[in-house]
Amino acid sequence: EHGKATHTGDHKKANKYHGLLIEALLVLRQHGAEGDRALVALLSDEDASVKCWAGTHCLKVDETQARLALESVASGPGIEGFNARMVLSEWKKGALTVP
Repeated sequence: EHGKATHTGDHKKANKYHGLLIEALLVLRQHGAEGDRALVALLSDEDASVKCWAGTHCLKVDETQARLALESVASGPGIEGFNARMVLSEWKKGALTVP
């Protein structure tokens, strides 16, 4: 839903869903390895928004798989491709902090 709202330019919905995504991420983090496995599973999602989000938040869990997912999104068009390219760039520079 965050990706859909971003594509339609509905910043209020996008912000709402961003907040929900962060809440879900924090719950997954509370579940340790089981939560990490659930997050890593999202790296193969067909939706580029999901893959980009999961890739970003898996960088500290499984950097190799996360980078592969982000690189696949980065090679594509649109906001997801741009976001994935920026995430990879900032991660390589050491300028990205992932919760």
